[in-house]
Amino acid sequence: MAKICVVTSVHPPNDPRLFKLCKSIQRLGHDCILISSWPESLDLPSLKFYTFPLKSGLLGRIKNMLNILKLSIKADADIYHFHDLDILPLFTLFYIFNSKPVIYDIHENYSEEVLVRYWIPNIIRLPLYYFVKVTQKLCSRIIKNCIIVVDSIRNEISAETTNILLHKNYASESILTTRNDDYDSRINKVLFIGSQYIENGSLLFVEIAKHILSIRRDIHFSCIDRFGNNLDLREHILGESGGVLLNGNFHILQNLPSHELMIHINEAKIGISPNMNVPKQVKAIPTKLFEYMAGGIPIVASDLPSNRFYIETTGGGLLATPDSVESFSEKIIYLIDNTEEAKNMGVCGLLNFKEKYTWESQDKSLDYYYNRILKGNTCSQPH
Repeated sequence: MAKICVVTSVHPPNDPRLFKLCKSIQRLGHDCILISSWPESLDLPSLKFYTFPLKSGLLGRIKNMLNILKLSIKADADIYHFHDLDILPLFTLFYIFNSKPVIYDIHENYSEEVLVRYWIPNIIRLPLYYFVKVTQKLCSRIIKNCIIVVDSIRNEISAETTNILLHKNYASESILTTRNDDYDSRINKVLFIGSQYIENGSLLFVEIAKHILSIRRDIHFSCIDRFGNNLDLREHILGESGGVLLNGNFHILQNLPSHELMIHINEAKIGISPNMNVPKQVKAIPTKLFEYMAGGIPIVASDLPSNRFYIETTGGGLLATPDSVESFSEKIIYLIDNTEEAKNMGVCGLLNFKEKYTWESQDKSLDYYYNRILKGNTCSQPH
């Protein structure tokens, strides 16, 4: 049994990947410590919380780093498993001077992220893109242990990073316990559970709803209040939802922790993944695909590489032309009008989720990875 310290500087309370990771570590029989700004959570019993007050601004960030460093020393863990780009230099130095194994968990394509983040000024995006690329390659070469969520992230880290684990961001099988088997009795509702930003298809979803509702009024649309700090986008979509076309048929639902999302999925007939055709989305594997599968509802997704693989191999839905309001609308209307076919697609997705795509199905490889690192061996997966 090892003592594993999970560290995040900016992820919000009950972040889905961190929540699932802490559960896995405990399930595998290891001690788990979480260094974060989270309050102690009743949903993570027996987890040891080392909490710091999250500060903003330049001086605040320096204080955050110092607090994380102090708590990391206090934790005296066997492995430090950290999750944020901003603390990559800190934990590279921590490894150099402390010699304890550290793992950089890269669950975003950060170099692509800086090119599209709305709050980053355009003038510094390209220089920041190259800075992130160089930093990740240099630091990963030193610390040697990286976990990635998609294979394309291998290009972001050093070729000399010897311990690499591909650990995909599947949904947890625990959400199956609250799934309702009442598909036939549901109203015609299309649900978007993704985070709200333009590249993820938030505005496209609104336009799809407007287009369909200009043709027929028997379909409802819902999305989740997951706007983060992007208040302008939230106000825009709230304004649209009260407009003539959407009023009464478009709703923004309460943001719930990932393990409670089934509450919303249980009310839907179709799950939508309207990712835009931009590099960040082309390389991504949307977690919402697996959450829809777990709910047993058919999916309409952008015809991007990862979406295509999961939709075609599971038979769990239909693919639409990326960025096309008309194509998405056509697929949604088809599923609404062909209920039995839609229901069968949902069943196919559910069966494939249970067999192949649960987060827990990766526990064995995660435990093997930790143990090999503790023994000082390499365990990079084949390309």
